[in-house]
Amino acid sequence: MPPPGGQWQVIPNLGRTLSAVTAWPATGEPLVPGGDGARLEYPVVMHEEGEVELRVLVSPTLDIRHRGGLRYAVSVNDEAPRLVDIRLDPSPGDPDFTAWEAAVIDNVHVARSRHRVRAGANTVKLWLVDPALVFQRIELVRRATPTTLGPEESVRR
Repeated sequence: MPPPGGQWQVIPNLGRTLSAVTAWPATGEPLVPGGDGARLEYPVVMHEEGEVELRVLVSPTLDIRHRGGLRYAVSVNDEAPRLVDIRLDPSPGDPDFTAWEAAVIDNVHVARSRHRVRAGANTVKLWLVDPALVFQRIELVRRATPTTLGPEESVRR
């Protein structure tokens, strides 16, 4: 579902793997997640039910409107969208400066939330709240493994 008066824009070769996606234009007002709101949907099949960590990898992005961070929301299946706040500040001395430095050095910031999934088909919904975010990748993780690029991409069927 595209943002009102806009579209989802794929940015080839941006990020750690493949491409990134952002809302265009990136200057829109914040949106309320839920209902028929702007979102990306990803079908996933899980072999077993239980809790997973959902990681959303975003490009380092400035909060140009100074609202205290950039936000998106995420939900799995029919659960209510959960707001996730990304606080990265390039001002030395700011409590979020260290997170900004790490995101710029790594060219990615990893935001995390926890969700329950069922065995079989699930739908991950990434809801647009602040249009300036650039989404690089989504990962569903049961058991963390040390890796730079994250888990191997699943085979599409």
